[in-house]
Amino acid sequence: MQYPEGRGGRISYSLPPEELESWRKRTRSRHRHASHLPRIFLFLVAGVLVIWLAIILSATLTTVSGDFPTLAVSDADAATTLTCGTPSCGTGATQDFSYSPPANSWAVVAARSTATNGDARLCLYADAAYTQQRACSDATSLFGGVEFAVMDFHHSPAVTNYARTDRITGSGEVCTQLDCGATTIVTNAPPVTLSWTTGNLVRVFNVPVSGGQAYRADIVVTSGTADLGLAVFDSQSQANYAAGRTSAIALADRRGNGQGEGVYFQAAGDDTVGLVLWANNAATTASFRIEVRTATRIQPNDPVNYGGTAQKDFFTVPSAPRSWTVLSLRPSPIASPPDADLRLYDSPDYLGLLGKSSAEPGVVDFVIANYATAPQDTGAALMISLGPLGTYKLEWTEHPETLLSGVNDTLDLGTLGHVGSGRVVSLLAGVQYQFVFDPEDGSRGDAALGLYGPRLGKPVFTYGTRADSIAGSDVFGESATGWSAGDGIETFFVTPDLTGEYLLYAYQKRAQGVIGDLHFFPTSLVGAPPGPPPGTRVALATPWPSPARAGSTIHLRCDLVSAEGQVQLTIHDVRGRTVRRLFDGALPGGATVLSWDGRDGAGFQVAPGLYFARLRTARGQATQPLIWLR
Repeated sequence: MQYPEGRGGRISYSLPPEELESWRKRTRSRHRHASHLPRIFLFLVAGVLVIWLAIILSATLTTVSGDFPTLAVSDADAATTLTCGTPSCGTGATQDFSYSPPANSWAVVAARSTATNGDARLCLYADAAYTQQRACSDATSLFGGVEFAVMDFHHSPAVTNYARTDRITGSGEVCTQLDCGATTIVTNAPPVTLSWTTGNLVRVFNVPVSGGQAYRADIVVTSGTADLGLAVFDSQSQANYAAGRTSAIALADRRGNGQGEGVYFQAAGDDTVGLVLWANNAATTASFRIEVRTATRIQPNDPVNYGGTAQKDFFTVPSAPRSWTVLSLRPSPIASPPDADLRLYDSPDYLGLLGKSSAEPGVVDFVIANYATAPQDTGAALMISLGPLGTYKLEWTEHPETLLSGVNDTLDLGTLGHVGSGRVVSLLAGVQYQFVFDPEDGSRGDAALGLYGPRLGKPVFTYGTRADSIAGSDVFGESATGWSAGDGIETFFVTPDLTGEYLLYAYQKRAQGVIGDLHFFPTSLVGAPPGPPPGTRVALATPWPSPARAGSTIHLRCDLVSAEGQVQLTIHDVRGRTVRRLFDGALPGGATVLSWDGRDGAGFQVAPGLYFARLRTARGQATQPLIWLR
């Protein structure tokens, strides 16, 4: 064997060819086995690292999810539990709450900012993730006001619910309160006396009602300065019912601190409605009464008999076009006439008295309203009987007919048993008018007249009672045998101070049936020349009888200050045309009586209606109206 020699620092070997090839084969085999070992090791290490990283990442994600605020489990854990009746206040940021109201009751959640310029917002949810929204408060931009939403659990399970509140404008913290409707108000029961404590936002009451029945709910504040609002909600047996303020079937929130509120509402079915109270002002207290009573809506022009109760509620709703109305009550004619009085209020809390008709027992009471000028949309009426208790007829008349000057109108209060009937008349200021009701021959009715409308001290007429009449007539009573021609006539004169629309109201004081003619007219001709100059006297007395009927004679008395050589007495119709010249000649000074038999210049009987007698002299003239009937 030869050993290699060194060349340039390297060692060289010299082997036989056959040994050299054998050595090369062995070397290649060793290199192949040595190159596989690092690759297997790297694959094993990489697999271990992947498994280890997966475990670490899984643990990390689990830890992060416990702090992530949008996940359902975290919201349920973070929600503050609301306790019935206890406010919870926090920052103006979003606040989450959970609550569990009792079954078979109404519940309400409310929110309000502690600052008067803060506007809170409230929404109710069915899930802890706050994705299934049930209802939101909807009284936006009520700075300092209460936002609330109600739920009815009479028709759905009382499961856990969720609320979210925040402040959308202004400043201040946001206080949230849950009320669980622990109190039930029985209709027609004595009022419930309660108190409003500092910090309270809202209360809700359960009120069982009957379908189709109308009710009056009201609160009367007896002390304190809380500004309470009142609303009624009806779920109509709907499951999972939740709603905001604008879904209320009735709402009253127009009065101020320390005053009551009242509403009328009608139940859709036999159910339990929710009655909600809230305080518009914070940090106030009050003592108040709350009650719910049945009420009756009066239908216009439909007289109905009532009686036997010391007190009864009614309400009227004027229909378009808004105009004159009369609410009248006539007690029954019994040995001891009942004393039933009427009172009209601006709302069902019976605090704002608009009119009070308290006549003596047995006499017709009525309250007149002109809803064309009145701001109220509903009239809250109350009948109070001071005894003895007895039946009475109640009627609300609406949209009276128009009666034109000089036109006869038939008044019939007997056929349908009406208490009274109104007529709208237009009058001119400074012009004298005469109003006449002439009963039909043989009728026995006891009628009375009254005129209502603007006056100097009350230029815009809104409400009035019998005592507010400008003029009227109530001279004759009932006729035992029936009225004969020219008897039982009710008439009056009036000179209005203001030009405008007036209401003539005629009513019957008993139930015998009043039928007759109703009319009015001016007592001077339109456009008549002015009267005599100062220092002269030309007088024409009121004709008698007037009204007169065919076959009668009307007497006309003329008074002259001295003898006149040229005197004319003429009869004119309402258009000023001459019907007949009664006298044309000389008359002595003093009184002279002339007569007219109701015939025209051709000798024919004049038509029924209004006429004028005019006396002319060189010194001046005078005019008087007179009426001919059929």
